[in-house]
Amino acid sequence: MSYAAGEALVLALLRGMTEFDASNSSRQKWKVLNSGASDHYAIVRPGPFSNEPSGLGETASTDWRTVIEVWQRWLDDGETTIALQELVQAVIERLDGYPTLNDTTGSVVMGYVSGGGEMQERWLTQNGPSWAVWEVYVDWKEERIE
Repeated sequence: MSYAAGEALVLALLRGMTEFDASNSSRQKWKVLNSGASDHYAIVRPGPFSNEPSGLGETASTDWRTVIEVWQRWLDDGETTIALQELVQAVIERLDGYPTLNDTTGSVVMGYVSGGGEMQERWLTQNGPSWAVWEVYVDWKEERIE
């Protein structure tokens, strides 16, 4: 397995939700935000990772992080942030149900939402925020035979 394959698993789980599909989620394609397809989006991207041998060098493991950026179009101060909070909670609950990220190869031995960043407002003009975004961190361990 590779990082890209694990990231694809995370995206597939997101697209299995009622809130996200191919029109409002992507892998590292931020242009989707300007598509007009939705008022909310999920974009997955790589985070930091660590790699180490395990055992007597016959196996190795990599601890990967996939970052899910959950975006909500800014409409109103209270409504926008509450909608974003609800989306993030739905993402957490969805991923909690798949401790191996739905991997069928046996490579992912553990996957979970480990935390997230601070909610941020993103301005495109000086008239106020255009988007609210909140990062969700998905940490997953891959084990493989060398």
